[in-house]
Amino acid sequence: MRLVFIGILCMVLFSVSFFTMSNYTVYGENEIVVSSIGFENSTVLEFKNSRGNNVEIDSVRIWLSGENSFQSFKTEKGWIGKNTPQGVIIFTSENSIGPGENVKFGIKTLVGKPPINWKALDSNGNVIQTAQILTEIQGNEVTSVTDIPTINQPESVGMKDESSFRLIPEKVAPGSDFRVVGKNFIPNQSLTFYINDNLTKSFYTDKNGSFLITSKTSEKIETERTKFSITDSVGAEKEISLRLIGTEKRVVVQTSELVLANTPSTVKRGDTIILEGSGTPDTTLTITSQQSIGTISIDTITTKSNGAWSYENLIPPDLKLETVTIIISDGKSEISRNIEVISSKKITINSEEKRYELGDEIRFSGNAIANKDLLLSLEDPRGAEVYTDLINVDSSGIVNFGIPISKTAMKGTYILYVNQGDEESISVVGIGEDPTQVIVVNTSKLNYATNEKIAVTIQGEPNSVASLLVIDEASKERLSETVELGADGFYIYEVNASELSSGSFTIEVRQGNARGDTVFTIGLTSGSGPIQMQTTKNEYNPGESILVMGNTGKNSLITIALHDPQDNLLKRIETFSNKEGAFRTDKFRIPNDPQIGEWTVKAKSGGNIAEFKFTVATELEDVLVLVDKESLQYTFSEIVTISGAGTTPGTTVDIKFFNSDGTTIDSLLIYSTNTGEYRTSWIVPNDIESGQIEIKVTSTDGATGSLIITIR
Repeated sequence: MRLVFIGILCMVLFSVSFFTMSNYTVYGENEIVVSSIGFENSTVLEFKNSRGNNVEIDSVRIWLSGENSFQSFKTEKGWIGKNTPQGVIIFTSENSIGPGENVKFGIKTLVGKPPINWKALDSNGNVIQTAQILTEIQGNEVTSVTDIPTINQPESVGMKDESSFRLIPEKVAPGSDFRVVGKNFIPNQSLTFYINDNLTKSFYTDKNGSFLITSKTSEKIETERTKFSITDSVGAEKEISLRLIGTEKRVVVQTSELVLANTPSTVKRGDTIILEGSGTPDTTLTITSQQSIGTISIDTITTKSNGAWSYENLIPPDLKLETVTIIISDGKSEISRNIEVISSKKITINSEEKRYELGDEIRFSGNAIANKDLLLSLEDPRGAEVYTDLINVDSSGIVNFGIPISKTAMKGTYILYVNQGDEESISVVGIGEDPTQVIVVNTSKLNYATNEKIAVTIQGEPNSVASLLVIDEASKERLSETVELGADGFYIYEVNASELSSGSFTIEVRQGNARGDTVFTIGLTSGSGPIQMQTTKNEYNPGESILVMGNTGKNSLITIALHDPQDNLLKRIETFSNKEGAFRTDKFRIPNDPQIGEWTVKAKSGGNIAEFKFTVATELEDVLVLVDKESLQYTFSEIVTISGAGTTPGTTVDIKFFNSDGTTIDSLLIYSTNTGEYRTSWIVPNDIESGQIEIKVTSTDGATGSLIITIR
């Protein structure tokens, strides 16, 4: 057999180097002799299977060292070659190279006279021999290289630097069964397992890059150091070397049936379940958790001397809401159980219908924490709170209530927020039209230590993709990522606080047209120093929102709580002061049917405390009209923010503007909330005369209120 590689064999100036590099014979009795003939960037390789060898060469793999690369190649008739993306050329043929036969290949490389790594394999994929050959030319003489470098492996397609595997049990004897556990390999890749370079088993990694296989050592293997290796399809390899224990050291124990006690049918994400059972004493058990995505975890435990065993299995908080299969194996037999993973939400309240019409009563039902008050609020499409209430949940935890919607209410998507202490949930419902997509973002707490992991809960459209962005207090982007929400619409995103600096951060999540965000801090501490705090009003009506503002030490954590006249805690929130020491929150609201009397807002930061008291009065007899400036003075084209209370809940509010002679200069028609509050903006026209303007607000029940402002 001959291969003519243009411009090489006819050259006078050439060199030949016969196998002088790092030769490693695997199981062929005699060497495979390799020679090279090179000129400029072209090389001819010849592989000769020694006449006295007892194996046939079925395939040859070659790869280069350093920054060099293959440009092209040629083969003899009957052979085919494939240049893989990893830079390995694989030559194969239907006719193997028997003892005494040879084959030639031509290659062209980027850099001439390259060191060439090669590996010869038999028809079963066993490595016959592997080595490296190098040709150097000095004038017309051939120089033999004696400084032999380590053979470089090709770029792997199946393993990474952190890929690893181990044997279970770790002490293996001739003729014994064992398991091989691997992790951090490339997902869905073909691997082979070797014992002393003898192919034992071929298999694939799962979707997570893990695997668990069983194998057995030969009865005839010597009790000495034995190499166990994992190889991918291009020859990259991971190996461990163990000394086998002698058969005389093996203790024969009576095997017992592997038993797993009863397990729960369902488990919540983030919970821990206890697995218990019995088996053969002092035996290593493998516990594998799997889902459709592949292997979740592989752990090992050892049974006690009496055969009993116990294992705490943590269900990850970001696991899919589907069946998880747990498999327990002792190497000879196994037991498996299927457990359904359910949501860890403690509050699950939803509207009974997806859509309601104007004038209907929205019915909500579900489950909440038993024997604990549930605070709820409903927001209209503008984000205005139109209903709030505090209901008691009995010992059953079952919740069922209704919220009336006025015939004059706004159409669109309404969001129900429910809260029981640290537990929160939302529900979306459409009024007059189908609901649109919304997304809610929350962190497990406000402040994190610099060595903690930040957990962000995202709730939105089930089985959808959302984009996530983390921004620091200087509005600089720090993290950006895409996440996929689960079947329940939830996703828990985690990031190490050490990846960010100390300070405050905003995490923003977008999903289609929906957007949600929240704030978290890193490294802030309590103990701010003296606290000054007050509400914006001294008297509130039922259903009104409360704005709390204050000052304290900069970048400090503060807890603010709302108490009724009986000192019952209605709601507590955590907030923080900015770099100037200022803080504010609008997260409090007076219930629709509150106790009349003196209420208290309490603030605490470390050992520093402050209180501010205000009065909750009865409903207003007339409509209250307020503007955003205490001076009541405005200029042309300036925006006037008008708000108030005391109108008929959930109906239209008529606002008219009169000049000093009683002439109407403008009018607005808006909706009030179900608490009778209203809020809007008005731009002062440029074409009116300066002077006093009366703002008159009229409710549908005939109640009115007015306020005079001055235009300068």
